Amino acid sequence: MMARPSQAVCALLALTLAAPAEGRCAWPHEDCSHTGCCQIAGHRCFRKDARWAGCMRSCHPGVHHVDPPQHRTPWACEPVGPHHRDCAAKGEFCGHLGCCKQAGSGATRTETTGTSGRRTTAGTRTTRPTRS
Repeated sequence: MMARPSQAVCALLALTLAAPAEGRCAWPHEDCSHTGCCQIAGHRCFRKDARWAGCMRSCHPGVHHVDPPQHRTPWACEPVGPHHRDCAAKGEFCGHLGCCKQAGSGATRTETTGTSGRRTTAGTRTTRPTRS
């Protein structure tokens, strides 16, 4: 007869399997606006616009010609750090962020992404985006 695993072991295993990428720092090709941190040493997270932030060594405001043609829009180059996460203000689109600046605010629903949120505490994650 096999021994039954303890509740603590089951809880630890469930926690390990449930959130592999949550809070993980971003690679250069990934959006870092929700974590404010980068995988590569020496890189920082910089905001491009309301929907994207990227990891790079330095950032100069304006269009970056290394961006793919369809994404050549100006960069704001505002630093986004773990203590100053890029969370959406009340009523703003937050599908790419999953967090809201103001306590009790939820992510807004959009036609293109079908993103919706739930009540949350300022700076914490809301539900993951859902597809309509």
